[in-house]
Amino acid sequence: MNQLIRTLIVYACAALMLGLTIRVFALRGGPVWGIPETIFDHVWFDPPLSRQAIVMSRHAEALMPRGASVTVIAPELAPHYDPTHYLTASGLLPHHEVRHPALAEDEAWPDYVIALGKPLEHEGYRLAREFAEGRLYELKR
Repeated sequence: MNQLIRTLIVYACAALMLGLTIRVFALRGGPVWGIPETIFDHVWFDPPLSRQAIVMSRHAEALMPRGASVTVIAPELAPHYDPTHYLTASGLLPHHEVRHPALAEDEAWPDYVIALGKPLEHEGYRLAREFAEGRLYELKR
């Protein structure tokens, strides 16, 4: 009888844990069983800007000519940009010159800017393409 009660408790706890795990997956949203696009897809409820930097780098790569200079910024963090964003792009854009964010008047501006989050408001750039994760801007010539 004692063994039967112990077995029932173990099964009940396993069923409870299974239910809680399913609830967590349902709250996080999909893709639950699919292959995630980035490592951040199953980590947080709100996707971080680093996830957007990965996806935007992939989108922008085909739209920029080889050798073009580019930087990745989150305009709402100006002037203290997060280095994680452009350093992420430096690994994903091997055929481009990824620069530190420098958009001041006395500095050389990159050919392209990938803006994460809010739109970039800069007189030297115009919108080239817009995606769900951000925007690609090109230098006005």
